[in-house]
Amino acid sequence: MIMKSKKFIAISILSLLAIFISLFFDLDRLKTKKAENEPLLSVGDFLKNPVYDKVVKIYGEVSYLGERNQFRQVPDCPCFSLYANDGTVNVWYDSMKIFGPLKRSSVSTAGIKNGEKAVIIGELKSESKDREFKDFWIRKIEKLK
Repeated sequence: MIMKSKKFIAISILSLLAIFISLFFDLDRLKTKKAENEPLLSVGDFLKNPVYDKVVKIYGEVSYLGERNQFRQVPDCPCFSLYANDGTVNVWYDSMKIFGPLKRSSVSTAGIKNGEKAVIIGELKSESKDREFKDFWIRKIEKLK
């Protein structure tokens, strides 16, 4: 009887965890969808009044994509620089650590090249042991037409 209740508790905990993770990612998609309707800001304009950990839509010119970025502490990071109006952010498209072993899904940069202007939906992350100042986590990217 005790063994069955331990099994039931374990299954219940795992089910609740699965529901929590599912809800987390659904909310994540909703935030991205909502940001698509927000005003488009240049990187420089956004950095004049930065908002951390909130999904926003910015644009700028792509550089260091697929190249070694000598300005970063981790030069071979899965990231690139986005520049516009005297502002630059480091845009991460992979290895975005949420907490513990959980990472945000990577975003494809296929079709984007250095020197092109791009619109990025994502969020400027607070500085921490895993993130540098001006790290911007991407959710969606597209060429600026």
